[in-house]
Amino acid sequence: MKKTLIYLLSPMILSMLLTGCYHGAKLTDEERIQLEQKQKIVSNQAITTNTAIPVSQGSVTQGSITPDNLTISKGLLWDWQKHFYSDTDLTNSKTKQDILSALKDGYLNEIFVEYPSEEQGFSSNDKDVNTEYYVSMTKEDAIVKLGSQIERIVNPVYGEWFYFQYPQNIPLEDKYKRIYDGLASDEYLKYLINNQDIEGVIYIDKDNEDYRTFPTSNNINVRFTGIIKNVEILSANSKEVQLALKIDYVNAKNKLKVFESRKMIITFERDKDTFLIKTGYFEY
Repeated sequence: MKKTLIYLLSPMILSMLLTGCYHGAKLTDEERIQLEQKQKIVSNQAITTNTAIPVSQGSVTQGSITPDNLTISKGLLWDWQKHFYSDTDLTNSKTKQDILSALKDGYLNEIFVEYPSEEQGFSSNDKDVNTEYYVSMTKEDAIVKLGSQIERIVNPVYGEWFYFQYPQNIPLEDKYKRIYDGLASDEYLKYLINNQDIEGVIYIDKDNEDYRTFPTSNNINVRFTGIIKNVEILSANSKEVQLALKIDYVNAKNKLKVFESRKMIITFERDKDTFLIKTGYFEY
């Protein structure tokens, strides 16, 4: 299977294709209360915060940072894309439906077209395990799970890697363990850790050089986000999916001006009820 899908960059298509997760350390009760108290509606203008995330013993804590007070554009993202992955319940029916609304008519539908669909009566709900319609993963599950994983890769808010868009005095190994937890296979994570000159698929400021592009700043705002411009399905079967993604990285503060375009070759392997990165790299 090899297909290429090209999309015009209209605001709605951008929203549907901004797919790119972090499932690491949980927030403390106090931090979660702070997040809930600070939730607010994003205004039509991109907003910023000067609140720095404190660093303690080599790890990052969320502090008072919330998705809604980071620099993001209301018109570009669906609501679910503006929240942290670790706060997102993919099994929640409303959340699942919101994600499907954004993704079901795109390339993920092409990949999973032969999966049993909930529209046909199939279910992955445990309560249906003894029925003839029970499957371990429906088409809708697959779209949501893989779509969420890709969203983690390109979206620094949903993927919770906006902090690492800035130089940090944290070992690269710790950064990788944090942002790839639940996203990458053990083998891919070990590969990144053992070959630190290799760049992973999440475009963090790996070398602590402000990407050689951005001015140094003490503020923690979203510097850029990735927009998937073109998708080529290189192969897809019940065990693996390989994609070629052409991604524009757009400046969040400068009218979404593209500061770099890259082509990513990435392979996901199915692992029980999710998909994990098996291999991935950028082509230049």
